[in-house]
Amino acid sequence: MSYDSNAGPSTRDNGIALPDAEHYEDMIRARLAMDKNMQMVIAENQTYRPKNTTAAYKSKQREWFEWCANKEKAADGAIVYDAKLAFFLKDYALTRGNKFKKNADGSPAPLGRESVLAYVKAVVDLYHQQVEAGFNKHTMARGPIVKRFLDTHTKKETRRKRTEYEDRGKNTLNDGYTDQELLRINQYFLVQNNIFSLRNKVCFSMSHAMLMRSETALGTQLPDLLIMELKNQGPSSCFAIVATITFGKTNKDGKIQYGSALRHRDVEVCPHGAFAQYFFSLFHHQNLPFPNFSTRRDCQDL
Repeated sequence: MSYDSNAGPSTRDNGIALPDAEHYEDMIRARLAMDKNMQMVIAENQTYRPKNTTAAYKSKQREWFEWCANKEKAADGAIVYDAKLAFFLKDYALTRGNKFKKNADGSPAPLGRESVLAYVKAVVDLYHQQVEAGFNKHTMARGPIVKRFLDTHTKKETRRKRTEYEDRGKNTLNDGYTDQELLRINQYFLVQNNIFSLRNKVCFSMSHAMLMRSETALGTQLPDLLIMELKNQGPSSCFAIVATITFGKTNKDGKIQYGSALRHRDVEVCPHGAFAQYFFSLFHHQNLPFPNFSTRRDCQDL
């Protein structure tokens, strides 16, 4: 057996090549490059997440880290796994209750299913970050124990609401605003008498008529809107404002979705009228230069 450190890969007498120091150095450099790329991929993915989701996750993940600082309850630190997440929900989230709602006696109101699920989603997101970083070897965070916990909590909440005679009209079709309240909301925006209230009136009209989230309505730009004529709708022309939706909390992958709004017979609540008022004020009162549409850049930021 002979080795030649100056001749690249070392060889045995039978001609089989063995890796030398340079080979291991190349492996280390490649490993470091992959680790760096992995961190960049994770960070970039976080950058393109909706801001509201990021804010909601961070606050609950902060609570998770604070709870995990108690070594008697979390001796293994902030590592996320199924049984530990279920214990966190029982020991912290449900015990603390709702931070913003109180019972008649001043005690915190119990958390509903959606609030508990918000904690689960935030901590599971942290679990995925840990797995991607390579220091969490557990198979899942939302496993059978967490699922059973959520199922039991839902059943207990249903029974509690009936026992305590909670209003069953909450979050139902009857829990909305009347035609008179809709009119008063639109009138409120008008009496503010500024460009921002007119913008808010447009966003409210889009949220109401197109069932948009506020984040999507506020982020809609002029190129996202189009006018479509509906044929054979009566003696007068019928046009719909159509919004092309490619972003938002429920559309993270840029899929093309649509929202539309027809004219309302009451001009004060008409979404078409809200757009007309906003654009008129924008270009005539605020003296914003009207886009010439010669390039897409001229109108894409409007």
